[in-house]
Amino acid sequence: MARTFDNDDIERLKRNTSIEALCRSRGIELKKHGSRDFIGKCPFHEDENPSFVVSPEKNLFHCLGCDAGGSVIDLVMKLDKIDFKEAVQKLLASTSAVRLGGAAACPAKLPERSRVAPEKANTLLEKVVAVYEKTFAEVPEGRAYLERRGITDAGLFSCHRVGFANGKLKELLPSGGTVRDELKAIGVLLDNGHERFAGCVIFPVYGPDGRLVTIYGRFTGEGPKRHVYLPDRSTGLWNAAAVKSYPEIILVESVIDALSVMMAGHRNVIAIQGTNGFDEGDIKTLNTHGVQAVTLLLDGDEAGGKAAARLRPRLEAAGLTVTVKALPATDDPNSYLAGQGAEALARFLLSATWTPGEMRATDFIPEGQDTAGNSTRARGETLSGSSGTSSTSEDRQAPPPTGPVADTGNGTRSGGTGDGLTVTYGVRKYRIMGLEKGPRKLKATVRIEHAGKLHVDTLDFYSARSRRVLAVDLCRIFEETPETIEGDLDKLLRHCEALPDKLDTAAPIRAAVELMTAAHRKEAETFGKSPTLFGDILADCEKRGLMGEGNNVHLLYVAMTSRKRDTPLSVLILSSSGSGKTALQDAVLAFCPPEDLVKLTALSGKALFYKERLSLKNKVLALEEGDGAEDAMYAIRNLISAGELVSESTIKDLVTGRLTTMENKVEGPSSVCFTTTKPDVDPETKSRFWVTSIDESRDQTRKILSFQRQQHLSDGLITTPEIEAVLRKHRNFQRLLKPLAVKNPYAAQLAYGDDRLQGRRDQPKYLNLIKAIAFLRQMTKEVFYEQRNGSAVPYINADRDDIALANRLAHEILGHSLDELSRPGSDLLLQLEDLAKERLKARQKENPDSKLRTTDLSFSRRDIREFTGWSNTRLHVHLKELVDFEYIAIETGRNGMPFRYRLAWEGQGKDGKRFMLGLAELDKLRDPSPGDGAK
Repeated sequence: MARTFDNDDIERLKRNTSIEALCRSRGIELKKHGSRDFIGKCPFHEDENPSFVVSPEKNLFHCLGCDAGGSVIDLVMKLDKIDFKEAVQKLLASTSAVRLGGAAACPAKLPERSRVAPEKANTLLEKVVAVYEKTFAEVPEGRAYLERRGITDAGLFSCHRVGFANGKLKELLPSGGTVRDELKAIGVLLDNGHERFAGCVIFPVYGPDGRLVTIYGRFTGEGPKRHVYLPDRSTGLWNAAAVKSYPEIILVESVIDALSVMMAGHRNVIAIQGTNGFDEGDIKTLNTHGVQAVTLLLDGDEAGGKAAARLRPRLEAAGLTVTVKALPATDDPNSYLAGQGAEALARFLLSATWTPGEMRATDFIPEGQDTAGNSTRARGETLSGSSGTSSTSEDRQAPPPTGPVADTGNGTRSGGTGDGLTVTYGVRKYRIMGLEKGPRKLKATVRIEHAGKLHVDTLDFYSARSRRVLAVDLCRIFEETPETIEGDLDKLLRHCEALPDKLDTAAPIRAAVELMTAAHRKEAETFGKSPTLFGDILADCEKRGLMGEGNNVHLLYVAMTSRKRDTPLSVLILSSSGSGKTALQDAVLAFCPPEDLVKLTALSGKALFYKERLSLKNKVLALEEGDGAEDAMYAIRNLISAGELVSESTIKDLVTGRLTTMENKVEGPSSVCFTTTKPDVDPETKSRFWVTSIDESRDQTRKILSFQRQQHLSDGLITTPEIEAVLRKHRNFQRLLKPLAVKNPYAAQLAYGDDRLQGRRDQPKYLNLIKAIAFLRQMTKEVFYEQRNGSAVPYINADRDDIALANRLAHEILGHSLDELSRPGSDLLLQLEDLAKERLKARQKENPDSKLRTTDLSFSRRDIREFTGWSNTRLHVHLKELVDFEYIAIETGRNGMPFRYRLAWEGQGKDGKRFMLGLAELDKLRDPSPGDGAK
């Protein structure tokens, strides 16, 4: 006759069969895990890192990896692959601790607790919560932990009574009485008297009726201890009261995830406390309170996917409409908030798509952009860190904040535009316009946007009444808690106080940058680390329709990048009308981030002097035609040389009525680029630029015409998205470049033509070109640190590859070609070389140790005439030609002294290639020792 078991029999079997002993008897090695549990390798999946948790106190097991869990009966069923009845019989046969229909004969000894009446227990827990809540407000650790994970809304902290346990609860307890024993019985204190939740951020969990169910603690330190609950209590549903107010509920796994969703503006979220934390009773609660729809926003890992697959049919069977939102496999709601921002998470929740990747551009617009992709504000609170529950992958670290915008504190990032400053807290956007700042004054017009609603007001930050009135208005309009708005205004006040200068007279903080996703950041970093970086730059220019011009492209790109250095390069493109000089400049400068490019078509003489103070700092000033800026050339020269423009003008003092002066300063440095067709550019202007010209050869014209014809084959349908992707990659790469110092350990070995005064101004341009190339290649270099004034200053070293490229550009752009000489001039130059070699040979016979070179010997006009046999008139004409082209230098010849000449040329260019006189040859440079500056 088959045995039958009633519920009491089953419960006795579960209670009196030790799960720890059963695991050890089945060969599962267990180690201590925390103060009460054990952990080992799971027998149900390949488990490299122990994830099989056994709780003797509850007599249950749970695997954090494969999500298996249950009682001793469940364990036997899964190990032996048998059904429930067989598992019960097998356990009964292996133990005498349980008799059917009776009590346990000798029950296994499980921890026993003295009982505390439920009413008394809840009263004590409420007092404990109050203590932790007060500690959270007084001790910074708890708030700092949440802010690191992107949870910065002060209103959420107070609304949900968030607390922090600093381990000093026992110091507040009375020495006598029964309170300590009662707290041990409840589980707040451990048997040794220490706090269970020490070092945890505390979240009280309330039921829909407002009754305290339990306390959840999220450990803020390192180690396996992460999620802490009270023993012998249900984990409950965090924010369960939402079922009474909202017909649609969002379910997430953890409290931190729920707070992340609230940061995105959705308060109708409930944390189910793990993938197994939602049972039939909870489904009944949803039905009882009229919930009609549920959105499952579980973690993107395998456990989250399995949990969603289990929950969906159960919820639908209860008559609920279910929507599943699938995050990327490496994300949970908190890491998605940290990596993408609150607005991105809000858009994903409001979209009709299953995954973020399916959203169209109009569904998902990165924070700081409008629908056209233009930057409208700085990124929101994208802070690193994430959190979760014991059965989730919530502890995945979120990616660090990206982009070049500096963090302003309190989890907020800021950006500036031409007419104000924008900061974002959560999904609330504050735009500060016309800031007036003084010793006793801080006043501005504030424009606030939230959830499609708008409010504009003038705020006196130093007036408590003004702040209070604005806070009341914002709470009423945006339906936010007073704590949230007051926290925003407090952070906004501190933010404005920290600004360096007034925003109404000085330039704003740099233009807001586009939100850089992790994928875009990786793309830009891969580009910057490429060993073929300069070849990739040329290839990307060709995609944009710029054919050839390799040297000019490299020079312009390096000059554009040098805007971030203290000594940027400037470029002047001098060429014929219609040659494509403006197209070249526009094509390369399109790679510059829009916030760093000031592009003008015309410029009056005084315009630059009256720009806002920071409007040109570390930016590229691009003029489409130099003709439109002739009157401003004096200002441009001074901006390049001095790195700033300072002017004083006369104004009338409104207080005294007297005339006085007002100083206006425009800060650089700036990289200046412009084009012109006029060969007679002022020498003072020319000397401050790298002057280059367009390839006007017939071969280059053929390439351009061929490309133009190819474009018409596709009728204008050529890969606009591909071009946009190229631009995005370059702009993000430029934003990621760090302001590192650059050292050139080869500097002492380098040389430059010393035969003319112009070399005094040109050599710094050449040396800065080397450093600018090294700066551009910083992602491929090792960063060193040097102690300066008590702080470590990062720097990189220029290397041979940087010098090689700089020499190539110098030779090709500034260099000469023998083809530029007339035939007689070329013949005279070769004869002068023979004359110098003949005299050098004679000198070396007299002194074998002589180290003279042909360029060290001088000769008179008579010496040349006698050696060449040329007439005086012919010699005069072509000597002047060689002097003008700087192949020879005049040593004397002024104040009645006879003319003497020496060669500045050492035989370069006979192969037809361009060359620059005086540069050191790369193969003659020795590698520097640490003492030379390379560390």
